[in-house]
Amino acid sequence: MASARGSEKFPISVRFNSSTNIPVQADLQWRVSDLKEEIGKSQNVDPNELRIIFAGRELNNHLKLKDADIPNQSVIHAIRGGRWSSRSRRVQETALSQVVLTSVEEEEEYGARSGTASASGASQRKAQYFVYCKSTCKRITPGKLRVCCSQCKEGAMVLYQDPRCWDDVLKLGRIRGSCKTPRCNGDIADFFFKCAEHATTGEDRCVALPLIHSNTRDGSSFNFPMP
Repeated sequence: MASARGSEKFPISVRFNSSTNIPVQADLQWRVSDLKEEIGKSQNVDPNELRIIFAGRELNNHLKLKDADIPNQSVIHAIRGGRWSSRSRRVQETALSQVVLTSVEEEEEYGARSGTASASGASQRKAQYFVYCKSTCKRITPGKLRVCCSQCKEGAMVLYQDPRCWDDVLKLGRIRGSCKTPRCNGDIADFFFKCAEHATTGEDRCVALPLIHSNTRDGSSFNFPMP
């Protein structure tokens, strides 16, 4: 377990095998292996039998929680057993919230360039989403992109590929993955957005605003599309 020295605790909710909710005061300096140990002690299971899934990814044992883009009040899935193929165990390095979503026009523009230039241009853009938070903030706020299985609606979904454009997340059936929820064979990813400015529940979803994006000179503000 990581040392308590210099620790910074924050609350997360661990959903164990999609049936048991475990509140955990995690440490930003913990590695995923430390979180597995904590869950293992709580549920009396071998930590080596656990796999941790968050926002469409299986998290590597050596990854620190502070680098996993896990905000306060996040729901993390811990799965023991289940179906694991070499394809579904592929570990993506980029957090889902950092994936750049292009519009149709931008995708055509990138496609007209060379492959290297397109990838470079896309990776340098600030990847941030905006939503309208109707339930709590009642205004436009930064959003966070999340994913669940379209069949069982649980978040224990490991993506086979990342979304590339807004249509990939707004239209069901374009991106597939493998649901690790016991007794579920779902393979269609269902993307949704939450407000990033307050703690949210599993059912608290927001309307995405794909035409609003960060000001490239000032990441704290955003631009509205011109009429």
